[in-house]
Amino acid sequence: MNYLIHACVSRLWYVDRYLVPSMIAQGIDKNDIFVYLDSSKKGNLFSFMDSLKMLNETGGTWHLQDDVLIARVFAEDTKRYFNSKSIVCGFCSKYDKNIGKGTVRPDKMWYSFPCIYIPNKYAKEFYQWWENKPNIPAWVNSYTRQKKGDDTLFRYYAEEINTDITAINHYPNLVEHIDYLIGGSLVNPTRNDKWIRAIYFQDNDLVEKLKQSLDDAVFR
Repeated sequence: MNYLIHACVSRLWYVDRYLVPSMIAQGIDKNDIFVYLDSSKKGNLFSFMDSLKMLNETGGTWHLQDDVLIARVFAEDTKRYFNSKSIVCGFCSKYDKNIGKGTVRPDKMWYSFPCIYIPNKYAKEFYQWWENKPNIPAWVNSYTRQKKGDDTLFRYYAEEINTDITAINHYPNLVEHIDYLIGGSLVNPTRNDKWIRAIYFQDNDLVEKLKQSLDDAVFR
């Protein structure tokens, strides 16, 4: 498994009919793609944690959320990092626009859970830390109750717990966030921003093609 797509039931149609085929079309072996389906509706936080248990001890994994569109360079660029010891952030929104590109410490890595490479070693250690719950701050409880905050908690782990971690903010961005085309945000349905875009995504024509394809689809 080199790619792990984190999916919910309501978006599985998009993953199966659009996201996975687009990856295969770029030359990614379908056997290297795994879909973790949150069929029990555990929520982002708990389903992400659960998915980490299935990772190998070695190597690394690209984690994708179920509401992204991949760039033309996605396969080529992601394959470059399979032996990387660093986290690689493939998505940057306006909230991180003042944070630079390239190799950074964890406190300067983008909030990139729509598309992020994590060495399995760190993912496993993160899961064990979560399971043992040592020194977890009180503010985590609010995320736990809402079943979200996986990205925030991982960022905290990388900054405060495992201080050996480095990250790479990858330019150009490898995915665009297209949740607004497939039902809107499921985690933050009341947010004012209806489209949290990737600010360094270069293939905007692919977004228009996807929109047209979705408009024409009859199976949704």
